[in-house]
This record gives sequence, structure tokens and C-alpha cells, in this order.
Amino acid sequence: MKVAFAIGDKPQARRVDSVRAAGQCSNFWFLLPPGSHDLVPMPDAPDTEIAGFQTSHKRETAMADGSAEIGELAAAIATRLKAEAPSELVRQIDVIIVCTTGFDSPVGMSLAGKVKHIFGVPRALPFTIGQMDGSSAFEAMRIARGFIHGPDQARVVAVVSSECWWYPYFRSFGDYAQYGDGAAAMLLCAHDLPQEGEATDTGIEIVDIELGRYQAQQGPFDLHEPRWFAADGWSQAVGDFLTGFLRKHALSAADLAGIDSPCLDTAFIDAVARVAGLPLSAGTGGFVSSVDPMLALTVPASDDQTSGYVLSWSVGLNGEMGACLQHRGKRASAPTREQG
Repeated sequence: MKVAFAIGDKPQARRVDSVRAAGQCSNFWFLLPPGSHDLVPMPDAPDTEIAGFQTSHKRETAMADGSAEIGELAAAIATRLKAEAPSELVRQIDVIIVCTTGFDSPVGMSLAGKVKHIFGVPRALPFTIGQMDGSSAFEAMRIARGFIHGPDQARVVAVVSSECWWYPYFRSFGDYAQYGDGAAAMLLCAHDLPQEGEATDTGIEIVDIELGRYQAQQGPFDLHEPRWFAADGWSQAVGDFLTGFLRKHALSAADLAGIDSPCLDTAFIDAVARVAGLPLSAGTGGFVSSVDPMLALTVPASDDQTSGYVLSWSVGLNGEMGACLQHRGKRASAPTREQG
């Protein structure tokens, strides 16, 4: 399976205050209109004293403007893809997968249908993958591979990911994650897809995708300390997952041309690196959840500096973990077990 076209949009990072809940509240679940400020107190709470909240130090994260919505960002990136990708590729879209973690817009409940309308492919199958956080794009790629190489023989699968964090989804989980906004879109197809005169090639091949799950845990909104995603067992599990994934393809750190890691707490990244024996460093600009794995696939086709095997990985706050092995540039030899 190859990446025929990919684009991404991650707003420039800026320093913001991050407010997170310190206690349960019955008013957690309500939506705010467009234009609401990123940081909002509980209803009727004084701005200077937000009862039941604590404010962390300022950290940088990618933030869209105050009126942006998940649906708006998804529609914008889909419109860009339709305008910039070869038209023959767009016409051959048979499946549309939309990835997002939250909800905040009137089209949120039918976002996949909205993207389908933008692409102008009435016969395509649209659906959404939600609540898998940083691993949903890996799940989308795995499903896309099944559509392309399975009995359906899908010609092109479009994957669109969009995140925009509004209350009650807090941007910060302590020092572990500072969530940001962004969007990305890509077209996946088989190697032998006829282009009918409209050649396109990012030079990126999806060799394999793997997903895992940490032992059963309560979600990130559980308020009992210590939070499981800050415990040693979590980094151990992710490190073991990455080690097993590379071993499956008889690859080591020395065989990799690059590694794309999520923008999470450096202590967590360092702990995973020690377990996996990999030179990992945290990404920059905030953790853009389901968008991050796709941003790793938006490199220019002429980028010779990263030719070779590249590992990208990410995790979710409910214990999900995902990884993608890609090959950039001209393929010299196949790995032990090719999945693409």
C-alpha cells in the first residue's frame, strides 16, 4: 500500500494556559458556540477563581483561531486535498475514513458525510473512527489496507483527520500531554493503481501497521491518583510494543532512517526509549492526537535525507498504542515480512 497524496495543517504553536478538572462536576458535558475562548470557567464561576480547577504552567501547543471547529478544519483540509491532488485519484475514492477524538461542531455527527460531499464521490463508503486518540490514524490505515487488498478491492481510500480542543476537553493532562489543533488528509492506494496520465508518487510506502492495547484501565478522566498513564508500567508496555514491532521485520535502530514520536512528556518519551533501545525524542508544537501520525506522512517526495525505513508511533490516553513502518524513497530491499 502506498501514500499517493498527503497534506497536513498544524497551526503554529503558541503559549497558552491549560486548565484541567480537579474534581468531578455534573456540568462537564455541554457544548459552546463558535468563538468561545479556549479556556473557560465552569458556568457562573468567577474568572479569577475557577472553583474546582487548577491552572498549570503555560506550555506551547498548536492552536487554531478561536472560531475554529473540528468540522471546519476537516472540511478545509478535504477541500485542499480535492484541489491539489490529481483529479483522477479523487474520482477513484471508494472509501472515506474520518478520524477525530472530540466533537464540537454542527456537522460533527455527520462529518464523514460532509467530507464525502466535498470530494464529490457519491458512491464512496464514509465512516468515522473516534475516541482512539493518537492511535486512530493507525487504525484507519489498517482498515484501509483491508479495503484495498481484501475482497472489496478499493481503488483509493481517503483518510481525513481533524482535532480542535474545546471545553470540556481540557488541553492539558498535567505534564503528560498538551493537546493542540490541526488537520491532515491522505489518499492511499495499491502499488499498481492506474493513474491514466496523472502521475503522482509521494515516495512513501506503508510497509506495516500495528496496534496494541495496554492492560485494562480506567480512562483519563478517572481522578484517582496516581494516573495510570504516568506510571512506569505504561512506558514499559509501549517500549515492548515498539520492540516487538521492529523485531517482526528484523529491523533495529541502526536500520531506521528516522523515527517520528508524539509530542508528549519528555520523561515518558525517555522511559519508552530506554525500554525499546531506540533514540526517541518528543515531537514539537503540542500533541495533535489523531492528526500526528498522518503529519509524519506529509514529507515531500524529493526529501532524500529521510530515504529508507521510518518508524512513526503514538499512543492514546485510554491505553491505545499504534505504530507504522514506512519506507521513503526508492526501495532497495523488502523487509522480512511485507504487509503493504
